[in-house]
Amino acid sequence: MEMFLYIVIAVVSTMLLMTLVFRSLLRKISERKDQEFLRTINQIANERAEANAILASLSIGVVAYGSDHRLIASNELSREMLGHIPDTIDSFLNLYGSENGMRASFLIRASEVSGIYEKENRVYQLKCEPRHLDKSENRFAGHVIMIQDVTESTRLEEERRAFVANVSHELKTPLTTIKSYTETLLDWGLEEKDKQSVRKDVTRIYDDSLRMESLIADLLLLSSIDSKAHYMNARVLDMGSLCRQITERLRPSAEDKYLQFECLVLPASALVFGDANSIERIVTNLVINAIKYTPKRGRVQISVGNIADDIYVKVKDTGSGIPAQDLPNLFDRFYRVDKTGSRQYGGTGLGLSIAHELTELHYGRLEVESQPGRGSAFTLFLPRADRYLIQIFLRLVNKDEVDDILGKAAVQTLSRILSESDWEVSTGPAADREHLARVLEKIRQKVNNKTE
Repeated sequence: MEMFLYIVIAVVSTMLLMTLVFRSLLRKISERKDQEFLRTINQIANERAEANAILASLSIGVVAYGSDHRLIASNELSREMLGHIPDTIDSFLNLYGSENGMRASFLIRASEVSGIYEKENRVYQLKCEPRHLDKSENRFAGHVIMIQDVTESTRLEEERRAFVANVSHELKTPLTTIKSYTETLLDWGLEEKDKQSVRKDVTRIYDDSLRMESLIADLLLLSSIDSKAHYMNARVLDMGSLCRQITERLRPSAEDKYLQFECLVLPASALVFGDANSIERIVTNLVINAIKYTPKRGRVQISVGNIADDIYVKVKDTGSGIPAQDLPNLFDRFYRVDKTGSRQYGGTGLGLSIAHELTELHYGRLEVESQPGRGSAFTLFLPRADRYLIQIFLRLVNKDEVDDILGKAAVQTLSRILSESDWEVSTGPAADREHLARVLEKIRQKVNNKTE
């Protein structure tokens, strides 16, 4: 009996031990599975985070729909562009693809599903593409919709088309005149007309050829500005002296209309840094326009002064003035206040546009004030020479790149102003505030003394 009891106890003990061992094994297996499960979850979470980071870094909006046409993912930029992102691709195309043909293209399974969507003065290019899981394209994964902001490129394309149309029109007008007058002279004018009439026709042909030549020269200048290839021989200039020269050169034109014509230079020194030919062209254009649009016995005044860190040139007249609705577009290429096409005052329609773009090349600004019947005032603001050169020098000290045309010329001027030691210490790692302040003061003194 005792033996049986011992056997029972031994069996029970063995079973208990086996149970404990089995439970321990189950626990370890469970823990291993839990760890594998957690690793899988973490891997999925990391991959999703990486995917979201990639989507967020893209410069285009992305919306992805699965094989069941339901929304899988979209980045923040797509929501900023469109606002609401529908849960299904059908709803998306109903909302954003009905008027631009995308929905119809999608339904007929066209090779390309794309369209333009406009919202709040922005233009977006939408493109929908199918995606497959393998190269055989048997396993369909869904659709990806890419959204790109093409507002700027659309605007530039419209400006390009308008520019080409305007150039064609401006060239066609004098060409038509030249052709018609030439044909008349060739057919019967030389025999039928007297010398005075023939001379008048030839003069008209010559004037229109000059107009075409002027237009082509302006177009070439604009092309050089647009391509960043405009040549500038920049140096320190005295705006007072420059404006006096322009005034005297244009005085005969003003006297022909009996205008009160004067130039007032207020400061003793009005120095700027820039290309003399370009700045002269800006001011000359403003003065010629003032003379042209001011009636006889009116007044045109050119004044030079300084305000804060800028030198200004103001050209004020008592002419016909400009309507308020025309002021925002005044510096656009080929823009004319006179919409009748009479071309009473001639010109290419590019003068103010060129003046404005040359001003921007010099980091200045061109402002206009005008009222119909009360004249106009155009004001050119340019940075003072010492201020601009000091700004360029501080950019060099801070290791900022100077790659524009005017800036490169300023670097050359600074290299002539400063000694080699001043240059190396100020732009080197051992530069201190005290030495830098002395160098900046040296630049200011030498520029204001008009020495380079």
